[in-house]
Amino acid sequence: MEDVEVIVTIKDIDDGSDLEETFDIGDIDEGDKETADISFKLPFALEYDEYDVEIEVIGDNAESGSDPEDIDWDLTLKIEKENHDIAITETGFDYSSVEAGQIAYLTVELTNIGSSDEDEVVLVVKCDGLDLDFKKLNIDLDEGDDYDVTVQIEVDEDVDNKNYNIEIITYYDYDEYMDDEVTDVYQVTLSVVEAEEEEEESSYPEYSEPEVVFPEETGFEPQPIPTTTEISFSETTGYTLLLILGNILLVVLIIFLLIKLLR
Repeated sequence: MEDVEVIVTIKDIDDGSDLEETFDIGDIDEGDKETADISFKLPFALEYDEYDVEIEVIGDNAESGSDPEDIDWDLTLKIEKENHDIAITETGFDYSSVEAGQIAYLTVELTNIGSSDEDEVVLVVKCDGLDLDFKKLNIDLDEGDDYDVTVQIEVDEDVDNKNYNIEIITYYDYDEYMDDEVTDVYQVTLSVVEAEEEEEESSYPEYSEPEVVFPEETGFEPQPIPTTTEISFSETTGYTLLLILGNILLVVLIIFLLIKLLR
């Protein structure tokens, strides 16, 4: 057999989807044996205890040319679950480092990977160096369900600048919490760093050289600005008319006086 390939498929295991892996064996001579080791990373939340597995071997017959020969084999994968099992499946900070006096936010995801529904799950997040002691009681988690929570971590201004280990602990019910029977535990690290010094800004505006703009040279010559000439009243037409009218009145007045005298 030439170009032998092994394909293993676990049906409907990843939230209704298949998981599939392929392994290339190559050529197998007559009478020889070859082994294929194939591994799968299974999801945390599994709904059923058993899943169908399909194994398919594909290869070409060296004697008959390119005619393919397939071998199919079906198996059953049985999943063993603890009766009570709450796993910490995801954690993350908004920022991995923070300055003293600021606030960090830690996100935690829990998953019920056990076979029993739980309604008294306890979550504890603690760190002595940061005076952190967070507790969440009576979390309701059915089989296969997830639970997300964001923990606010207030960092005091007087804490040292160093790394702090934060413990995340789960208990599947309150009685286990009181007996300190841990279901799952995980550790994350938060770094407290020194604050960056900000440069002082001057209260005076920055001086800049004024920009001098020279007029562009053009072929246009500027015209002279017109001037006004002052004219006296005696040189106007109105003055002449008034003078004539005054003479007429004077003549009339003289004639009137002569008539008076003759009488």
